[in-house]
Amino acid sequence: MPVTSAKNTKTSTQKLKYRDGRDVTVNVVSYTPDPRVIWTGPANPGGNAEVITNVSAYSVGSGKVFCYSYAVSPFTKEGSGDEIPAVWNYRYCDTDGDGKFELKDDHMGMIVVPDWAK
Repeated sequence: MPVTSAKNTKTSTQKLKYRDGRDVTVNVVSYTPDPRVIWTGPANPGGNAEVITNVSAYSVGSGKVFCYSYAVSPFTKEGSGDEIPAVWNYRYCDTDGDGKFELKDDHMGMIVVPDWAK
């Protein structure tokens, strides 16, 4: 997702697991897109516009990102006072290392680090 700039950039680490159950420390970079990104994603069958309120990129080892998590909220006119906190998340992950990110339906579960991301 191209972003011209970002607000509130934070870096952190999380303890996750590889598919085989081994522990791994994952690097996470989170930011708020600026300007606001209005999106009608494929997971939104109603086609209603949403605002991406936070993006998190997950990587290990070489730093190659294997998963993006997008926090979204319903679109409202900026400054209208009707802003709603993020209410759902989408995850796009490259589970097989082919460089293509697919929408993950298990967006509420734990992120599993694919073996190729070592």
